[in-house]
Amino acid sequence: MYNYVTAKRIAAEDESPCTFRLCRITNIAEKPAISGRLTEAEKKELAEMTSCRGVQFISEETCTVVARFTPGGLKDLNNQMHLRPHISKIHDDKCTYEFNCTKDQAFFYFRRLGAGCRVLSPLSLVNDLSHWYSKAAKAYKKSSDAG
Repeated sequence: MYNYVTAKRIAAEDESPCTFRLCRITNIAEKPAISGRLTEAEKKELAEMTSCRGVQFISEETCTVVARFTPGGLKDLNNQMHLRPHISKIHDDKCTYEFNCTKDQAFFYFRRLGAGCRVLSPLSLVNDLSHWYSKAAKAYKKSSDAG
């Protein structure tokens, strides 16, 4: 696993949460005049955001992602827990789920499920996944043609 520093960005009109992977921090500048401690309420908010979104995706806006699963896809959904988005609703058909997560988290997670899952919305995520799978299919086609 990776270690992160979670902080609150302090800039003009922007006090959003952010995270930094420790191994990527190359320089730290001390600025005591603008540094501060988080209040208990801010710590609680960051903890809830981290729990829901995952520390890697804390600074992004969330959206509702709707996906439909095959029986095998549902099995994969229940087996692949690492960075799985928060399930906010299961539809009556028991195959269609809604998730509250960021687009990047959804892209990272759902592309691993392959044909067992079809994202239905948002359309921008559907297009991103379609493009990613298309590129992968072309790479495998080239490999099979050469072999």
